[in-house]
Amino acid sequence: MNDAPGLSAPSSGPGSAVPASPRAHRDDLAADTARELALAEVRWSYDGECPPRPRRLAARRAPGGVAVPIRG
Repeated sequence: MNDAPGLSAPSSGPGSAVPASPRAHRDDLAADTARELALAEVRWSYDGECPPRPRRLAARRAPGGVAVPIRG
């Protein structure tokens, strides 16, 4: 990887302060805090340059090729 001194990647093994994944402690959070974390992730993932993609409706194909929306 990188052989330059002082530029090694942080360790995520046992005894290190770096968690294995950014969401490793999600189970320890209260419900309100977990909801706020999820909302923050959505806000940060949206770049604001284009409108969000519309959600596709769930549908199944009926005999004859007609698409029938599924209510859920």
